[in-house]
Amino acid sequence: MEAARSYLKSMGVELGKASRETWDQEKDRVGRAWVSTQDAYSKVKSSTTS
Repeated sequence: MEAARSYLKSMGVELGKASRETWDQEKDRVGRAWVSTQDAYSKVKSSTTS
């Protein structure tokens, strides 16, 4: 969970540096990082509530 969260935060920084030419690519990377973080959260949640 922490690794996914950290990666998501770093992607936010990278998105802030994106140029017009790289915006779509960086936006997609942030989207994938968000999904990864949600998946990690779900795994943690299910392991603590089971």
